[in-house]
Amino acid sequence: MDELIKNVAQEERQSKQDKVPFEEAKFRQLWKEHFDSIGSKTVSEALKNLIFEIAKTTINVIVPNERIKDLFVEEKGFSDQVDLVFLEEDLVMTPIIDMSRFPEYEENLKVRTPMTATQRYQYLRVKNPDLDHLMEALDLKLEQ
Repeated sequence: MDELIKNVAQEERQSKQDKVPFEEAKFRQLWKEHFDSIGSKTVSEALKNLIFEIAKTTINVIVPNERIKDLFVEEKGFSDQVDLVFLEEDLVMTPIIDMSRFPEYEENLKVRTPMTATQRYQYLRVKNPDLDHLMEALDLKLEQ
């Protein structure tokens, strides 16, 4: 048991020796490396425009909406990596939603209502005029 405690203490000392003081450039490099390793094209597309505002041990991560905030928070590997690299134990990353900082970002806020059968038929008829012939040949009628 004493041997195990010694090994753990030695590993903790070694990991502290490997850590470096916090530097913004190093932080941004870590983010770039992590970002490049994201396997999902959807996630990387969503996270590509994050804004980092750094002040001492506080890192504000500006995001355009709640969904992207959740995606960033789920990137647990990045925050773990930050904890492993930097000496400071009080580093805090805080996601902040601020749509005004992303003027080029457009959210699809329009709520879609389902089409009626008639609307759907009219839409498909524009795409394929032969639909009228098919409706006649099969003796189909639209429900009103």
